[in-house]
Amino acid sequence: ASRRTCCATDSLHSTFPRHTPHDAAMRTMITLAVPAAAYVGGFQPLAHQVARAPIASTSNVQMVADMPKVRTAVIPTTDAKTYNLAANKVSKTDLTPEEVVYSLAQGNKRYVDGSGTAGASKKKMVDMLVEDPLDPTPVQAIVVSCSRSYAPIDQIFDAEPGSITALRVCGNVIQENDGIMGSAEFVLEEFDAPMMIVMGNENNDAIATAVARAMKAAGRKDVPEMKHLSALEGDSEESVNGLLKALEAPALDALDQAPNASFEELCTIAGKLNVWRSIENMLTTSRTTVERVRDGRLQVHGAYLGADGKVQMLGVHPTQEELIETLPSGEVFRTASDVAVPAEEALAALYAGNQRYVAGMAGQLDAYDENLLAAVTDGGQKPFAIVLGCADSRCPVELMFDGRPGDIFVLRNAGNTLVSEKGSTLGSAEYAVGPLDSKLIVVSGHTKCGAVTATVQTVLAGGDTASVGGSIGKVLDDIVDA
Repeated sequence: ASRRTCCATDSLHSTFPRHTPHDAAMRTMITLAVPAAAYVGGFQPLAHQVARAPIASTSNVQMVADMPKVRTAVIPTTDAKTYNLAANKVSKTDLTPEEVVYSLAQGNKRYVDGSGTAGASKKKMVDMLVEDPLDPTPVQAIVVSCSRSYAPIDQIFDAEPGSITALRVCGNVIQENDGIMGSAEFVLEEFDAPMMIVMGNENNDAIATAVARAMKAAGRKDVPEMKHLSALEGDSEESVNGLLKALEAPALDALDQAPNASFEELCTIAGKLNVWRSIENMLTTSRTTVERVRDGRLQVHGAYLGADGKVQMLGVHPTQEELIETLPSGEVFRTASDVAVPAEEALAALYAGNQRYVAGMAGQLDAYDENLLAAVTDGGQKPFAIVLGCADSRCPVELMFDGRPGDIFVLRNAGNTLVSEKGSTLGSAEYAVGPLDSKLIVVSGHTKCGAVTATVQTVLAGGDTASVGGSIGKVLDDIVDA
């Protein structure tokens, strides 16, 4: 379910446009014969490896039709009923978001009182956890919480196993296009859950470490000893642990709100602010979530779990209406904050992009989202590949590889040459390899190249490229050896 499972599921929101109709006719999926590295690792450039197409015909792509319709199966039973396995795949709850919240609150009350009933069924727990294909348990809520929580989420809310989809990550952090956001989107699409809860908790080690770091940076003398802080901070700003960076903002905000508060008080404030920050990330970057919140199919609430087991329901984000005013595009651009991509995966991404271009399926990206344009402008760059191509107007590199802004560092000149050791082309390539950390360089020639053709004609005619006027002769001279 994670966006990081493979390049396709890693970006369900961007790979398959929301407006694509699901007609009953045969649909096709372009599957690309790319190296196996394309399907592991989950780096951003590989987020659009697979594209759905109503029609595509080219020798460069392999067309895979939908599986045959699921046959109606006869299950031997006492009353000899006939079941359609496909029709019984998913069961959706009939509860409203308000009813789900009330149910969860009452369940937590039973948990705290020690009067829980969900586990009192006569059925064995293993039988309760095995999904019945003919009568699946409807998913009522998605709960995002910290990996280091006090008890299973189902137990905290005294809920029937299967009625809650629990997503757990250190610090209950949700970031743009991470595995938690992708998993939440999958559950929403698959089970149509009416409620999502982002729950922080007391005594959270990750929050405490981030708060201690913020206090240390502010010059506070009452910073408690955190044995893991130095290891997470690393030797430089670039080596700071990613989780610590993600929790930096709520920790600093807590210190701004209560500069004289004790360490314990700051941890509580930061924990709740982190809940709101995670919800903000969902409501500003997840198109699937915002669409459902807008039309009332989904509510996203904050919650805070105390050390005594009591869950404090915080309700919706205070500025939710402003957050959902702009519908996210569902797309993503690479910025300097992204990780470097191994050369094998970068090559697979370029190959896949070219196959979309050949199949006429390129150019699906909506690049006019203001937030995306601001991100790629202000967020720096981390291109996954460097491509040296010809300046010929018929060979636009980004289009040929179906690249997004921020994906490819492009160098172009007549004849795609690289001869001078002191030239700007080589210097530009070294800049991309060095500070930008690109792992792949591709030199791309093309058929009917004007510079190459002119050089061949000159040589065959017995002429000297050096005799060609202006700087053109120098360009042709770089191709003579070939």
